Formats: sequence, structure tokens, C-alpha cells
Amino acid sequence: MANDPTPGALCATLHRIEHDHPCWHTWVGVGGLLYARRLKSSPPVVYRAADPAELEARIREHERQQR
Repeated sequence: MANDPTPGALCATLHRIEHDHPCWHTWVGVGGLLYARRLKSSPPVVYRAADPAELEARIREHERQQR
């Protein structure tokens, strides 16, 4: 991933995603893969993505399907 954001910028982006989607928790996993977990979901809902835009798109798609 040649265009990786700085760690600070990535953390700020993940915090923004959590702010925009308060039912979700985000984190950076091993190897820089990004994860999002829907809080208090049963069964657990977890998505992973290579970049923040893809992760947020998966969250939005999940929320759209739940309506």
C-alpha cells in the first residue's frame, strides 16, 4: 500500500467513522488491515477492508440492508 496515510491520519479517520456510525467500533489489525465491528450485534457483525473508504462503504451497506 504505497499511499498509506500516516498513523495519526488513519486514527483520525477511524475516529470519524466511529463518530458518524456510533454503533460501530473500528481498529487497525495485524498487517494494517482495518476492521469494524457492530456493537451488541448477535450474531457478531465484523467487516474488514484495506482502506477506510472501503470499510465505511461496507458499514453503510450493512446499515442500508437493515432498514
